[in-house]
Amino acid sequence: MDAVTRKSFIVARTDDSCVQEVAGVLTSIGMFPVRISTGVDVLLELRKQNCSLLVIDCDTFELDGFSTVHSLLTEVRLQCTGLPVVLLSRLGVHSSNWTCATTGADAFFLMPVSEDEIRKVLQNFPEEGTISLSSEPIDKLIELTDVAGDTFFEEVIRLFIEETPKSLERMRNAAINENRVGLVYEAHQLKSNSANFGADSLARLMTEMEDHSRMEEWRRVSDSLAQAFLEFPRVRSALLKILEGHKSSRAPYVG
Repeated sequence: MDAVTRKSFIVARTDDSCVQEVAGVLTSIGMFPVRISTGVDVLLELRKQNCSLLVIDCDTFELDGFSTVHSLLTEVRLQCTGLPVVLLSRLGVHSSNWTCATTGADAFFLMPVSEDEIRKVLQNFPEEGTISLSSEPIDKLIELTDVAGDTFFEEVIRLFIEETPKSLERMRNAAINENRVGLVYEAHQLKSNSANFGADSLARLMTEMEDHSRMEEWRRVSDSLAQAFLEFPRVRSALLKILEGHKSSRAPYVG
C-alpha cells in the first residue's frame, strides 16, 4: 500500500503520548494524520474528504452515540466499504485476530508500536483500484441477456453487489460465535456466487473459509474474513466498470 501523500484519520478522545507516537509514525511514512475526537465527527469528515486509513483508539475513544466500536465501523463501512481500519490499544486483553473479528477492523496495533510494525500492517492491505475478473463467466452472463431481457445483466450484478456485504456480515457474526455450520454454509454460497461473476480471488478466500471453518481454525477464519472484506470492494469496482461498458455498448445510436 503506497502511503505517500495520503491522509489518515485517528479517532481518539485525547492526544496522549500513544496517539502522538502513532501520528508521528504515520507522518514519517507520508500518511498525513488528522485527529478526530468522536465517531460522529469521523462520519462527517468521511463524507467531505478522502481518507486512506482509519485508526481508532479503543481505550480513550469517546463513543458518542455508538454503543461499541463495531457499531461505528458498521456505519463507516456503509460509507467507505474498502477503507482499511486499524484499532489502537494499550491493553492486550484479547488477541489481535479476536479483536478484528469481533469489531470488523482489518488490523490491530498494540502499543507501543514501531514504524516497522506499522509499515508491515499497511503492506498487507491491497492496492487501491480494481482487479481483473475472469472473462468466461462474465461472457456467459452477457449471453443470457439476449434470452432473459436487456436488464438481466445489470440486475444480477446489482444483486450480487447488494447481497455480498450482508453475507460477509453474517460470516463475521458466525465467526464471533464460532458457528462452524453457519460459516461453512455462507462461505460455500459466496464461493459459488463469486465464481459466477469471475471473482476468482474472492472465491479462493471463501474456499479457505470453508476449510478453516470445518477444522475450527478460528484464527485462520479471522484472517481470511478480514481479507475478504478488503477484497470485495475491488471486485465491486471491477463489476461496475464492466457494467458501464456493457451499457454503453448496447446504447442505441443517436445520429
